[in-house]
Amino acid sequence: MKNSLRTQIIFTTVLTLMLGCTGPDINAMPLWVSTPSSDSAHYLYGVGSGPDYNSARDQALSDLASRFNSNVSAVTKTHDKQVNGKVDSSYENKVIVRVDSTKLTHYTVTRSEQVGMLVWSEIALDRMAFSNDLKEKWHYEDKMLKDAVARLEALPLIQQITGLKDAHTHMEKSQGIMAQLSVASRSWESKAILDRYARYQTEFKKIIDKAEITIISDKKGDFAATLLQGNLSKFGIRSQVYAKLKPQELAGDQIHIITTSTTKSDGDATKVKLEVRFESRDNKGKVVGQSRYFLNGRSYDGEQAAYQQASAKLKLKFKRMTLTKVLGLEKL
Repeated sequence: MKNSLRTQIIFTTVLTLMLGCTGPDINAMPLWVSTPSSDSAHYLYGVGSGPDYNSARDQALSDLASRFNSNVSAVTKTHDKQVNGKVDSSYENKVIVRVDSTKLTHYTVTRSEQVGMLVWSEIALDRMAFSNDLKEKWHYEDKMLKDAVARLEALPLIQQITGLKDAHTHMEKSQGIMAQLSVASRSWESKAILDRYARYQTEFKKIIDKAEITIISDKKGDFAATLLQGNLSKFGIRSQVYAKLKPQELAGDQIHIITTSTTKSDGDATKVKLEVRFESRDNKGKVVGQSRYFLNGRSYDGEQAAYQQASAKLKLKFKRMTLTKVLGLEKL
């Protein structure tokens, strides 16, 4: 509250410099602003000022919202320390909590007064009503997180990796709501929840640690293998590309890329038609995903240029589609 009041005073001082020193004393403020209402078990208070009543109210809401958002880092550190009793900086996919904006509800304007050219407003937020809204949102995100974690357990490695993003998203949202709850509700207890999230985090790390995929591709599919490697790396998945593997080297999760091409003349141009097929297999050799793409290229600069034009279309598909959809993992 003190910091926000300091901001208000600076704001009024700037207005003074802009408008000149003549006229009403715009530095003046109501007496109650210098001795604002103290937070209680039932209400949280915010104060703001502006050129009109709506602006003053919105500034008071921003003042209060900033208190919720500034609590995020503390909750994040608490969570990180739950993993093996310390912050695990080696975990590249560590969940980062963000609360970009806090939409406040269940508030009333308790005081509003114009002094000089500024309007000052105080708002009171009903802690219990607002907390109940947050708890409802948290229960939804937490259930979605539990479901995402349960699905991971039954999936092959490559589907576990791509499924981690969904779990991370719900954990991030859930922790953001928890950060707000820790401000709004005096009765909110998060330790048991953070302990559970820490266990999830440990399991996610195990998946990332063993995340290595073998890509088997013919020479024509080199461009597809390069694209695939780049997309896998975004998920923290290591990969190696081979043209062929010996029988004793076939263990582990694999993605086979089979490419066929046909070339023909079209007047002065060259047309290339590519068929690229992805086949994903788990560590037991079972096919867990299949997809096929037909790509066309046409160029007056020869076969290589037409081939590059066709391959660029696959790159566009990788940008527009999720990795699981590109590989056909969603179908099985």
